[in-house]
Amino acid sequence: MIRADRVPEDDPDLVSLATAMVEEMIGLYGGDVGTWRLVPPRGSWVVLRDADGAPVGSGGLIPLDVAEPGSPEWMGELKRLYIVPSRRGEGLSKRLVSECVAMAPELGYRTLWLETGTLQPVAVALYESLGWRRIEPYGPYADEHSVCFALDLA
Repeated sequence: MIRADRVPEDDPDLVSLATAMVEEMIGLYGGDVGTWRLVPPRGSWVVLRDADGAPVGSGGLIPLDVAEPGSPEWMGELKRLYIVPSRRGEGLSKRLVSECVAMAPELGYRTLWLETGTLQPVAVALYESLGWRRIEPYGPYADEHSVCFALDLA
């Protein structure tokens, strides 16, 4: 059984999972940890845990204006979605997206955006399968490696 825990941004399991996610992205796209904020500010975070309490995934929502200054406060951004490699293929990504989308209205978000990359076809397929629509790359993601999506919650 998988449980979803809401955690603060300094939760050790969240930080560990976000670090693993960033390291994986650096391996795909280059850069270094200095170019990535591991856990972006002003977020609400979820850690998925297995029956033994071990962390198996994480993700969360932040205000879109962190990436796209001047965005309305009712727009949020899905960030740091990550499932540990040994647990991929079990549907946990769908569960994690669902948990994040479910908390969006509580945070005042009516629309969510996200960025993933061209070297992550499984992620692109996941968001398309969940009804997210493609949008033009935005803010710091306006480059050839980005694939961006939006989801209207209303």
